Amino acid sequence: MSFRYGQFVYQIVSALLEGFGETSTIKEGACGLAADRTAEEEGLAVTSQEMVEALQREAIEQGAVTALAHLFERRLGRVLHDNERACVRERIETLGPERVGDVVLDLSADELAAWLADPKAR
Repeated sequence: MSFRYGQFVYQIVSALLEGFGETSTIKEGACGLAADRTAEEEGLAVTSQEMVEALQREAIEQGAVTALAHLFERRLGRVLHDNERACVRERIETLGPERVGDVVLDLSADELAAWLADPKAR
């Protein structure tokens, strides 16, 4: 996750938690609960925590796509086309970042271009 994106997520999460009487310090998904919170407020706090976790997962996934796309571009010696970037994202989701990372490091530029172009490549 980039530093600026991480700061942005932190600011949003902090504002959400402060709105529910939480501290703005985020630690491992744990936060102190206010004793005088209503059931509705408690439900919203749980929902906000789920939102935080979803944002964190999305940031991690986006970071993997960005990093691996950069490696693809370096290996290919050119910028990825939009459909190729979408292919990298889809393959990260289906094959996992480790497999896609192995592919980009193990294949030559020509083999990598063919791998990207082949919808059945794994």
